[in-house]
Amino acid sequence: MLNRKALEDAARCNKIYDCDECAMKKNPHDCLEILAEYALAYWDMLERLEWICVGESGEGEDVIICPDCQNEQKEGHKPDCALAAINKAGDKEL
Repeated sequence: MLNRKALEDAARCNKIYDCDECAMKKNPHDCLEILAEYALAYWDMLERLEWICVGESGEGEDVIICPDCQNEQKEGHKPDCALAAINKAGDKEL
């Protein structure tokens, strides 16, 4: 698992003088593949966390909310919801 330091080093990779100073300690050609694998894993996790069940309503239905904006799923995300923005951005093509 990559730690925060390794990700921070990778984010400013062009500013590091020597790969030996980088917390990733990898060949530069391997870094992209490793970072892409972690990015996809994080993306999958964010998609799974978009809606969570927090209990049952008085009618016995599951109450499902967004952990960021706290709106119920049936209402959709609030316009300023960061989690919705991240997940929506993943659907766009570069």
